[in-house]
Amino acid sequence: ISKFFDVQEIERHAQLLSTAMTSPMNLLGGMQQEQLEKRLTAEFRGGDKRRTGLVSALEFKNCIQTIKQLEASDSEIDMIIGQVPKDDQGRLKWKEWMEHAFDTLLSLAKTRAAAAEAGR
Repeated sequence: ISKFFDVQEIERHAQLLSTAMTSPMNLLGGMQQEQLEKRLTAEFRGGDKRRTGLVSALEFKNCIQTIKQLEASDSEIDMIIGQVPKDDQGRLKWKEWMEHAFDTLLSLAKTRAAAAEAGR
């Protein structure tokens, strides 16, 4: 029972819970980086019929939305689209974006989790 009232033990427990809540697997619907990147690549290749490394904004949005674990809203996807490199015709360079995809999506999930936590 002494651990129940031990401030250091309570703080350690809170830190462990916080770390678990913000781990990539928890934030990205149980998907690890390799899994997510493979899934994104498969989705983008499906939208990139000519294998140019380019997709329209709508195709990009559709690819992200098919991965339900990401739980990305339209506004979140629009924000991501704003960060994706584009060619001179405005098509999105999805292959270039893939270098940053995991970090971008993880950051988005962390922001969403922090906002949810603040709203409690």
